[in-house]
Amino acid sequence: MSVSPATAADEIPPVQPHAAPAIRPEPKPLAVLQKVFGYSSFRGKQQAVIETLVDGNDAVVLFPTGAGKSLCYQIPALCRRGVGIVVSPLIALMKDQVGALRAAGVNAAALNSTLSPDDQAALRESLRRGEIDLLYVTPPNGSATRRSAGSSTRSRSRCSPSTRPIASASGATISGRNICRCPA
Repeated sequence: MSVSPATAADEIPPVQPHAAPAIRPEPKPLAVLQKVFGYSSFRGKQQAVIETLVDGNDAVVLFPTGAGKSLCYQIPALCRRGVGIVVSPLIALMKDQVGALRAAGVNAAALNSTLSPDDQAALRESLRRGEIDLLYVTPPNGSATRRSAGSSTRSRSRCSPSTRPIASASGATISGRNICRCPA
């Protein structure tokens, strides 16, 4: 009995193992500092603060003006998965920081009283689609609890129950209460 050689059509391709979906590793703080912000190294205690926040811990920091407080919450927000939320009452500062972040290639946005209802709805849709990395909100739009006019009841934040605090920016302090990390 003779066996004829197999043709290409008769060959069965080898079984490929099912690959798990690739999980993008979280970037390292120094890499974010260099790539996004263009600095070669951290100043003062920035690295210690940022690493504390990236690890999911809270930090209270007092830095003088110009010492790089903003990087201490922006970099952890960019190193962790989901959207970083910055609560600030300073709309002008918010606009400056969002503009600078966008110029650096970060998907940043601001939710405050200057936006029309249509723009607010579009921004919320961008959040739902996972298109925002860092969101600045004013306290009426993003505080964890709000009192209704003439009422003592409180409403919950729009962040999920799994929101983890990472920092907050208010004047010279950074605390673990006002900036949160909402998983995408």
